[in-house]
Amino acid sequence: MDQKNIFSRNANKIPIFFFQLYDIGFWMKNQVSKRYPLSLSSDYNPFFIIGSPRSGTTLLRSILVTNTSIAIPPESYVLYKLFRKYLTYQHLGWEDLSRLIISELESKKQFTRWNTNLYPCYQEAFRLPKKDRSLAKIIEIIYKQYIRDNNPTAVMWGDKTPYNTLYLNWIHKLYPRAKYVHMLRDGRDAVSSQINNLNNTNIEYACWRWKTSIEMAQKLGGKVGKNSFLEIRYESLVHDTKSEVEQICTFLGIQFSLNMLNPQLTAEKRMKTTVAFPHHKNLLNSINNNSIGKWERELNQSQKTLLYKLIEKKLRQLNYI
Repeated sequence: MDQKNIFSRNANKIPIFFFQLYDIGFWMKNQVSKRYPLSLSSDYNPFFIIGSPRSGTTLLRSILVTNTSIAIPPESYVLYKLFRKYLTYQHLGWEDLSRLIISELESKKQFTRWNTNLYPCYQEAFRLPKKDRSLAKIIEIIYKQYIRDNNPTAVMWGDKTPYNTLYLNWIHKLYPRAKYVHMLRDGRDAVSSQINNLNNTNIEYACWRWKTSIEMAQKLGGKVGKNSFLEIRYESLVHDTKSEVEQICTFLGIQFSLNMLNPQLTAEKRMKTTVAFPHHKNLLNSINNNSIGKWERELNQSQKTLLYKLIEKKLRQLNYI
């Protein structure tokens, strides 16, 4: 029997471990003869909204995008994959590598919500002089294209993808001058909301995501300092919105506007691709505190017992109990 056919028939039986070893081998090879850096400039100054899922990051995005000086695209769930791709395929020429990175985003189904044409990004990336070639520059080109297509008055771009919270060490290497707004929410409400609104999420995983996201965010905060890291509690944001939003605006260096206190008035226009999801329907309502304490009604007794077993210590450290 033809050896090639034997391999084809059994390819799906080969442990994924071997494919991971293959990627690791490429990565190690590229570390020895690295051609393209992650970042060449410290001039980039984006910001990242970080936190665990269902911690208020989407609410904060809806508030900030009412300010015309800011652009924040819908979640991409791809940034962490770009690091891996970029480091794995360093052996490619610049044109092929930049094409691979841009197409990685363009091929994802989430990208359809960006309302952005990335064709100009390919051309701009291909023409970059050698001194400007880096992953940070490619991503900057992509986000600036989003600005041109969606909010031409914006002078700053941000990202709101909670999954990025698990990869903050890479993001910090990519953009050493970036700022971070960490949304912190009572773990009981965050976990309850995860298991009731996100598919295939059990209470063990939800507790792990909440606890790990906080630990990673606060670890980064200790590294970059208060000028680059701001922690906002969801409960404070909905109770005293004006004061909290003014604080965020000062931190980001943008002008506060009263329109930011009523994001629901522009939600359908500027957030329509987000509010299409059922678990974001509350964005069409005025800011309120109705979701505080919902865990008491939404979790059964066995879930509450397990939740406290898993995250009670962290809840106490954060003064939620």
